[in-house]
Amino acid sequence: NGNGGKKWDKAYISRNNNNTLKKSFKDIINKLSQDNKIILVYPIPEFHVHVPKRLFSLYLKRKIDLKKLNSEQFITIPNDVYIERTNSSFQLLDSFTSKNVFRVYPNRIFCDNLIKDKCISHDETKIYYFDSNHLSIDGSKIVTNLILSQINNINNINN
Repeated sequence: NGNGGKKWDKAYISRNNNNTLKKSFKDIINKLSQDNKIILVYPIPEFHVHVPKRLFSLYLKRKIDLKKLNSEQFITIPNDVYIERTNSSFQLLDSFTSKNVFRVYPNRIFCDNLIKDKCISHDETKIYYFDSNHLSIDGSKIVTNLILSQINNINNINN
């Protein structure tokens, strides 16, 4: 992830020679959005460490209480690393122009919010990640609430 993580070495292989992953995704979303409301969930930050294990290690080694961590001790990544890493995804998701396509931006909660110019993996009371890149129950609740809020907005528009 540009911050100490492993490099992705997988590739999309099309079943027909005319299709790329990007084109296939665009075709599916454009087709679905003709008759359906679509909510696109933008990328969440990924971390270079297993967040709960690192926090537990901090607790064991330094007897640091999560509630007493200052922002310099938080497990974070720079917001600009997140932006660089997700730029192509944002460009793809931003390219949809249908009135039936709606968006949810988890980075607005996790990045450049609690700590300026940083994406956070936890706060003083909750750990948002199950490992380095999968949301925990608490992290999932945040994204779920963003999605539910967008559904409510869509329903209000239609009523």
